Amino acid sequence: MDAGTPVADASVVPEPFVRLRMGVGDGQSGKIYGRFTVVFLPRSGHMRSEDGSWSIVTPEGRAALRQLTVGVPRFPAARLGLGPAPAPVRSTGTGSRASDGDGTPWGLIGGAAVALAAAAAAAFVVRRRLEDGRSPV
Repeated sequence: MDAGTPVADASVVPEPFVRLRMGVGDGQSGKIYGRFTVVFLPRSGHMRSEDGSWSIVTPEGRAALRQLTVGVPRFPAARLGLGPAPAPVRSTGTGSRASDGDGTPWGLIGGAAVALAAAAAAAFVVRRRLEDGRSPV
């Protein structure tokens, strides 16, 4: 499952959310090798990883995460700790790309983190379906 595209914090508008704690394992032995927590905003499809970076989940990933969180109570938007909705940004027309100037590929790093989170969510859904005797797809 493709986790989507990294986005700037300022583009995330507060909304009710869920926290998902996921485990990464081999899918066979039931052994969990690591756990992590993400924040998922079902309405907009934004996801925040443990390092605080945000991404927009792909439509397929959003559908899987929404299905996974059916019936899970939402935390109120105010608990996200985000400020008010961002003001519209005017383009300067320069065509330059935003950068922190040090050459670090933060978009690639954030995308990889989100992809790992989405893959873990998919593994969790498949495992739960298998445990319930249903088809994993």
